[in-house]
Amino acid sequence: MDHASDSIVVDAGTEPRPKRRRRRGPVNSRSPSPPPPPAAPDPSTLPLEAHPPYDPAEPSESPGPLDTDAWFCHICVGRGWQANPPHLTPPASHIQSPAAEPSATERRTVLPSSRRRRSRSPEQRSTAGTSAPEAPQEPERATRNRKSRYTTLPKDVDGALRILYTELECAGEARQEVDRLNKELALLKQELELGRKQLDLERKVSQSARALQQEVSRLRAEAAQQQVAADEIATLKREKQQTEAELRDTKAELEKMKNTLQEWKRSLSSLVNMP
Repeated sequence: MDHASDSIVVDAGTEPRPKRRRRRGPVNSRSPSPPPPPAAPDPSTLPLEAHPPYDPAEPSESPGPLDTDAWFCHICVGRGWQANPPHLTPPASHIQSPAAEPSATERRTVLPSSRRRRSRSPEQRSTAGTSAPEAPQEPERATRNRKSRYTTLPKDVDGALRILYTELECAGEARQEVDRLNKELALLKQELELGRKQLDLERKVSQSARALQQEVSRLRAEAAQQQVAADEIATLKREKQQTEAELRDTKAELEKMKNTLQEWKRSLSSLVNMP
């Protein structure tokens, strides 16, 4: 069913002229009664530009909200939606055909769906009942192009708001993901710092080990040289001992030869002195 056919368009430029009531009073009243103030127009039939700015301090003449903890804008309060919420329809698709998009005047003057339902005639109900079975035969694009009857913004602004609301809903998950990534980044930084410190320590240990290895090699070379010197000293000591023994033997033989020479001298002198 066409959106414009089941909506009641009210001319926002003309307002119904209210009937004046005559105040009943005493016949012999001296002062005439003041005329009643003109009736205010129905706020639900006014466009959005005609609504006054919302003032929180000003009390509302509409019935109070069902939920005292909820807040409503001045347009909803002016139309009485805080007491009788309108029937919500699925959001419109981003792509709409030009024929399905209502004009700005129709959007501003469309009444709530509850009033349209009350104003339907039996012929319209019968027509709706006969056309109901043919609804599944319509393409899916017409279903996607349905637009809320209470949407008064252009489709580009509505699409931008929908994208903004989606991003705001995803902001919490994105914030949690960012916190988790920050924690992982902090842990990775700590692990990297520990790895750097361990690498510096291993480098220092390797340098110390290399220096100690060089010192050990030097000491081993010195020990080998000292061992060679000790072997030479031992050899010289043995040679000295052998030389001393040979010297003692030579001295003993020399003493023996001296004694033999003395005996020979005495024997020779005795032979010479014989007559």
